[in-house]
Amino acid sequence: MVDPIFFGERYVKPHDARWVKPTAQFQIDMVYHLLAGSRFDPELLKQVRRPEDAKELAETAFRTLWVPIEHAKTTWLSVVIPLWILVVDQETKGALIGNRQEDAMKPLAVIKWHIEHNQLLRADFPELREDRKAGWSEERIFVQRRDRTKDPSIQTAGITMTIQGARLDWVFGDDVQDRKRAISETMNHNDQENWQEINENRIVDGGIISSYGTLQTSRDLTATLSRRPGYRHLHLSAYDDQGRYGPVGEPIWMPRKRLEAALARQGTRRFARKYLNDAKDEGGKQLKAEWITIVRREEIPWKELTYYAGIDPATGEAETSEPDEYVICVVGRDRKHRAYVLGFYASYDWDIVQGTNELARLHRTKPFRRVAVESVAFQVAVKQHIWANTGIPAYKSPTTKDKATRFETMGAVFETQRAFLFEDAPGAFGRDTGEKEDESFWDQWIDFPEGRHDDRLDACEKGLEAAFGGRRAVEPLDEETKDLLRSATLLG
Repeated sequence: MVDPIFFGERYVKPHDARWVKPTAQFQIDMVYHLLAGSRFDPELLKQVRRPEDAKELAETAFRTLWVPIEHAKTTWLSVVIPLWILVVDQETKGALIGNRQEDAMKPLAVIKWHIEHNQLLRADFPELREDRKAGWSEERIFVQRRDRTKDPSIQTAGITMTIQGARLDWVFGDDVQDRKRAISETMNHNDQENWQEINENRIVDGGIISSYGTLQTSRDLTATLSRRPGYRHLHLSAYDDQGRYGPVGEPIWMPRKRLEAALARQGTRRFARKYLNDAKDEGGKQLKAEWITIVRREEIPWKELTYYAGIDPATGEAETSEPDEYVICVVGRDRKHRAYVLGFYASYDWDIVQGTNELARLHRTKPFRRVAVESVAFQVAVKQHIWANTGIPAYKSPTTKDKATRFETMGAVFETQRAFLFEDAPGAFGRDTGEKEDESFWDQWIDFPEGRHDDRLDACEKGLEAAFGGRRAVEPLDEETKDLLRSATLLG
């Protein structure tokens, strides 16, 4: 039986260009925390002649782990260990679960490559072969085995999907919730029920079920599971706060300079969540997270909505050294005068023309009755440009009060449930990768007034103003008026 750490370094590391550092002790701890006590525990496997005999000595392992981002969590737990398990016993069946199925398919693609092309692996473990006749796809794979059931050797699923097969030897959930799912009470509750009913009940005795990733909120799936009886939890931080791996306060993996740069770039709260796995100030400072009610698609009366928008144009003269976003917030209002924040469309790169073009694109599917444009400096010209080039009824909205007062008023609108946030609103929650750190309405909400950006808050406040009356409604422009306005502005 090959030790899992030796297996990763011997067979996987040579083919991973990013794997240049020696394996750290915390990574060894991650692996053994996951395997300990199960039928895949290396210590139990040493005591038996056949891998399947370890079932008699094992107990089902319920495991949770918090691991900082960029600490090789997916490489070890979602690639090396599933591949190692197949080497140990080709008869096993498991599932990789992600927030979306596509997320789980990424580590499976790496596993597939190793089985197909890794010559070191093939030389030492010739019995590990793909079974293309049974199935070999991006979503699931079969390896050659004695068991001829239709259950894959490894399958993938998103957190909301049903996994195939009556019984599984292991289920690994890798960052199964994004911010949106963790924050939404409904989604979070559904994910927890699905985890118990669909996943926990499928694990054979002596198997492993584990959820691991980066903290989203103190009530997210992994955090909740970690508090349940039977689950064993491992909490890792980017800094060694207990001296487990060296001097107290030293980084366990990433260079200190990179961590300090991340702290400066992301702010204290976001850094604490992503690198320390600490739910610091997740409830919000001046604006409370609990004030916002998140609604599902089926809870919105789409057919009776009237659409409005609020715009916070990028000024080009940011109040801080950070650049501003050009933000369009789309709001729908129903017949009972309840408002639904439906999305944030934004870019740091839009100028007045590009922003107007985006508004016109949105207007084609959601015809706006009224659009409020924040009126500061050159932003007055934005309103004129919208009128002259699109005919969309826009008006300038002066900012006569300080932001704290305006945003607290907006907070009261949410708290009294006169406004709701659509769970699938673009730009409302964001993702931890693939977009700039402050491009989330939710993060700007709970960071205020200490966050670096509040552009989406400004746009939302203007959108709600437009939806609830705002300035006097304006009439659509005829072509003659458009021509007059174009001749009156250099921006037409």
